[in-house]
Amino acid sequence: MNYVSGVMEKNIERKYDHVYVTDHVKPAEKLLTHSEEEDLAFYNYKMKLAAYKKEAPKPVVPKPKRKYELGSLM
Repeated sequence: MNYVSGVMEKNIERKYDHVYVTDHVKPAEKLLTHSEEEDLAFYNYKMKLAAYKKEAPKPVVPKPKRKYELGSLM
């Protein structure tokens, strides 16, 4: 039993010797623009794009009308 417990402890030590703890802070986003006007235009573009993605698209084609009620045996 002593041998088995020693082997188990060594396995645990070997398993976690390559694990490191970091703070995982996201780096600041860098913009590749040449002036403040381009910075503002790019910022406005990103905000409008986010707002566009947030909106639910309206269906172009209406839903088909069913002859029978959904869930009926007909």
